[in-house]
Amino acid sequence: MALIPPDPKYLLRSDMGCIHSLLFWINSDVEHLYAGCASGKIYIWDLKRNRILTKFDAGIDPCLTMHNINNNNLLVQQKCGSIKIYSMSNSHWSMNKIIDHDYHSFCRCQVLSEDIIITALKDSNIGLYSVKSSNMELTLYSSEVLYSKKLGEVMAIKPLPSTDQKILVAYEIGLLVLWDITAKKVLHCMDIESCPMALDFETSYMQGIIGSPSEKLEIFNLSSDTLTTKCTITLKNPGTSVINVRPDKKLFTVGNWDGRLRIFSQKTLKQLAVLDQHKNTVHDVIYSPHYVEAYNCKYLMAAAGKDNGNAISKQIKEELRSDIDAWISVGNKKPKLVAILVGENPASQTYVQRKMESANFVGIESYTINLKENTTQNILLENINNLNEDPSVDGIIVQLPLPKGLNEKEVCQAISPKKDVDGFHLENIGNLTLDSKGIIPATVLGVKELIVRSNIKTFGKHAVVIGRSKHVGLPIALLLHADGRGATGGLDMTTTICHINTPSDQLKQMTRLADLVVVAAGVPGLVTKDMIKSGACVIDVGINRVKDKASNRNILVGDVDYENVKKVAQYITPVPGGVGPMTVTMLLKNTFAVAMKNSQHKKHLENSISEMR
Repeated sequence: MALIPPDPKYLLRSDMGCIHSLLFWINSDVEHLYAGCASGKIYIWDLKRNRILTKFDAGIDPCLTMHNINNNNLLVQQKCGSIKIYSMSNSHWSMNKIIDHDYHSFCRCQVLSEDIIITALKDSNIGLYSVKSSNMELTLYSSEVLYSKKLGEVMAIKPLPSTDQKILVAYEIGLLVLWDITAKKVLHCMDIESCPMALDFETSYMQGIIGSPSEKLEIFNLSSDTLTTKCTITLKNPGTSVINVRPDKKLFTVGNWDGRLRIFSQKTLKQLAVLDQHKNTVHDVIYSPHYVEAYNCKYLMAAAGKDNGNAISKQIKEELRSDIDAWISVGNKKPKLVAILVGENPASQTYVQRKMESANFVGIESYTINLKENTTQNILLENINNLNEDPSVDGIIVQLPLPKGLNEKEVCQAISPKKDVDGFHLENIGNLTLDSKGIIPATVLGVKELIVRSNIKTFGKHAVVIGRSKHVGLPIALLLHADGRGATGGLDMTTTICHINTPSDQLKQMTRLADLVVVAAGVPGLVTKDMIKSGACVIDVGINRVKDKASNRNILVGDVDYENVKKVAQYITPVPGGVGPMTVTMLLKNTFAVAMKNSQHKKHLENSISEMR
């Protein structure tokens, strides 16, 4: 029986967004935790205060892994293929070397010694580089591996702690290879069941663990340079992203796509605990190499991964606030956003209040025009027209839904397309359809930002959009399908549009083929676990108010059965806290974009912001 899982010692929260890698930096002077993000930023946490000490940019690509080199240098590997070496100067990290082998890979490089690192190369090859000289010292060529099929990508590398300088390499085709580095030859090969995603090995039991997109962990042994399969462990849900053996070699932890951390005994291979604090894919799990005084812990474990829309939204709002500050500092007026709220719908009042608070946070002037429930269509249109003609107003929104008797379509078309920051006007939808410049609907732009900032691959992939509304479903499909080189910055996906009248068997057939599913149908629990293929990404745009049976209270849910679908999806957005915050943020971003377009100082501003960044 599994033990009762422990609560986290501490939750480190910030605007870091999606985290790809972690690193403990522990010595007599400092106790720090480094977090390498999808944005290319590295955050340094002071564990004694549980606060961010500083952060710096390592580039614009995700930080796949980090290593402490001899307690003097920081190694950062990025997805773009570059490996950067930093040294400490005046209490700040400064890059002094770069190893750029022009190969994009998800395989994390490994440190063999104080001077040698191992990394994946093109054509299934492996390179050994010198940290001191940045030169390649040795290449292990895939042609040495006698196998009937192409090996595919190098997925994982694990140096063996021995004087013989041997390494384990897992290849995409499903092959584990033991290499002798000194002799540059293959010692043994072993077939594995699925594409390897994670690998670790320890010497006490001479035992290794391999994780894959399937629900299985493969356990193997190494004896006399021979690899043999020992057994498999079946997990509750598919998808493993990281495996780490604790330094005392008694436990190993598996980070999974369902957001769970599963802890196993290295000796018995029994599952000891399941930690479920994470809501999305766990990207990295590490143990402290030394005792951490701040937590009174010998082996402190840290884990991180993907985050929800709240964190990404907060990050964009911080960027937006910085840009607006720069805009104002060169003599421009504050952007202005005006909302019109008709009636006293509590939900609408809450939404408008949040929009106004967010506008104030980023530096946008805003106010709300409150109209009575019995307001006529003419009075509402008159208010809109006054705002259209007011040159001080950059953005206009009318909170939907409107009370009965008012024509929403006519109201949306009454707003000037140049001030329509919701992006609902026919002219803006038309521009999106024709891949021309215009205001992209805020929700659609929010979905795009979630996809891009979460590092979800889209080029040539298959997307299914469930929902055909003119404000959400259809424009989302258009943007996913559009050419990435065009004016709208589309995502180059092959896109299928379904809706609530699509027969359920056909709907399931199409979603099972999709790499990305966006749901905006307004039907609670429409998308279930059996409709999503393992490793797909799911974005839930639906917002439904339903009665919770347990508490007898109204709660917000999406169109996706979140708790079950997250067990198979590699990425999924929650409701609330996913697309909702992004919609508000993109509304503000559209407002600022309109203000810049309206300004005669636009060019001067853009140059100023570019310089300040």
